[in-house]
Amino acid sequence: MRSYLSLVPISAKVHKRQSRMTRICIILAVFLVTSIFSMAEMWTDAETTAMRHNHGDWHIALQNVSKDEAEQIRKNSNVAVSSWYDEINTDAEQNYYIDGKNAVLYGIEESYITDIMKYPTEGVYPQNENEVALSADAKELFSVKIGDEITLELKLNGDIIEDISFTGHGCAISQASTSIMIDTLKGKTIKEAKEVIATFIGMIKREITDEEELKKLEDAIAFRNVSHMPARVKCALLAWHTIEDILDKK
Repeated sequence: MRSYLSLVPISAKVHKRQSRMTRICIILAVFLVTSIFSMAEMWTDAETTAMRHNHGDWHIALQNVSKDEAEQIRKNSNVAVSSWYDEINTDAEQNYYIDGKNAVLYGIEESYITDIMKYPTEGVYPQNENEVALSADAKELFSVKIGDEITLELKLNGDIIEDISFTGHGCAISQASTSIMIDTLKGKTIKEAKEVIATFIGMIKREITDEEELKKLEDAIAFRNVSHMPARVKCALLAWHTIEDILDKK
């Protein structure tokens, strides 16, 4: 009996070592499984990101769909974003040229650029039939400048703004706003001009609505409705912010 009882401590030590080894094996197994799934998830995320970068964030393309059918699809709660899409001269076999260069033409909606393909953009989406959206390649090929760019020159006679001239390019609102700004500020003192500029900026940002205060803007008050056109606010304010910076340095 004693000989058997003497084996109990030995057996306990063996079982303790086995239990420890079992726990270690379980921990290693859990670690390996977790690592494998984490690596798989990282790979899936990387592939998803690469696919979205190369091909956009879309899941299905439908052809030969009527306008009524398309409208029903758009209204479906499972459809987050949709856009019409068409292309001309994809194989460059038709006679579509711009400045002697063969061009591929696409018909798309703004959501195709911003939400589906997620292309980086400059400027604003075309607002009328006389404007187009250019790809990055086309922009470089035709040396096109995107957005509004102006250079102002200010001539002072003491404290009086004698003349303002500008050069540059931009949309119709940017050009018209700059022209009216020049007519409005000419002949005013720097202090008066700063007051007019602050009022105009406040009007466009809808921070100033008092009719009496807006009278000092003269013809520039015609731009008050631009405040309801978020895509054009920067266009209208470009010249005013520029002249404001110039006068602040005087």
